[in-house]
Amino acid sequence: MQVNEQPETADAHQEYASLTLAIDDFVAEVTRHHRAHIRCRRGCFLCCVPPRSLFRIEGERIRDAVLRLPGDVRARIRARVENPTRMLCPLLEEGVCLVYRDRPILCRTQGMPLAVERDDKAYDVDYCRLNFQGVPRDFEFGRRHILNLDGTNFILASLNLKLVEAAGLDPEEDGRVCFKKAATGRLVGVPTPVSQEEASEVSG
Repeated sequence: MQVNEQPETADAHQEYASLTLAIDDFVAEVTRHHRAHIRCRRGCFLCCVPPRSLFRIEGERIRDAVLRLPGDVRARIRARVENPTRMLCPLLEEGVCLVYRDRPILCRTQGMPLAVERDDKAYDVDYCRLNFQGVPRDFEFGRRHILNLDGTNFILASLNLKLVEAAGLDPEEDGRVCFKKAATGRLVGVPTPVSQEEASEVSG
């Protein structure tokens, strides 16, 4: 546990880590089952357009991942952030995400079959058009191969609220944070927990 970190904030980060593992397991299962129709792979970054803001629980993880990078790499990130013509995520370098292990849920689920609720309470299944090419538009995915996006976002929002309240912050004012501040390591807040594996990498 990091200095100044409250047990409740550590719990929120631990639960968030468990959520990302569940998401990664889902993606791995979909990829195995639909291998012939999945184009998502290292070097594919057409969907890597950063949001203006994100939940604090994810922003703090990105910030800390960036701060563990070498100084010259962080300088290149800052230069990309300050480039007004750049549309792609500044954390991309030569087509590879520099904080891949700590990327947000949004990035982890890109391209996968996502159930999105319509106004009439029914659901549409959406996915990247580079994936599932040649598959009929009305193709029915198995239930375990569809991620309920609204349900996932509800869990994420709940964990974020738990973190913000445990840290004594205002959910309205501090619940969401600027992506650019997180990407440049300038987001103010309590450091997130570092695993033994990550600590070994930093010290090594």
